[in-house]
Amino acid sequence: MKVSMHAMSVDLFAHTLGNLSSILEKAAASATQRKFDPAVLLAARLAPDMLPLTRQVQIATDIAKNAIARLAAQDPPRFEDTETTIEQLRARLARAAARSWSRYLRTAAGPGQQVAPRSSWRCRSRSALAA
Repeated sequence: MKVSMHAMSVDLFAHTLGNLSSILEKAAASATQRKFDPAVLLAARLAPDMLPLTRQVQIATDIAKNAIARLAAQDPPRFEDTETTIEQLRARLARAAARSWSRYLRTAAGPGQQVAPRSSWRCRSRSALAA
């Protein structure tokens, strides 16, 4: 069976974006529990020469959506980099993952055919995987 680079990339990017969304969800919960502003996390850098977390998430979504579009021989969509909250970043991740899947489904399906995705873009928890 022949598998295209495009088909393999969609799964990989969708899984990675889902994991990143889960990390941001946990960060928001931690900030709420510890009673501090989540914007502190979005401006954080692990090293002085790193970009802030917000910019890193924007770059990750840009790489995913641009790669999938180019592998499908289509023009990549443009996302404005205006996110300032964790919820906005999670929405951007969901939008990029949805665009990746929809572009894959349009490319993989022949005339009048439907192609079902093999997995959800959302990361499963460890407890769900163990069950």
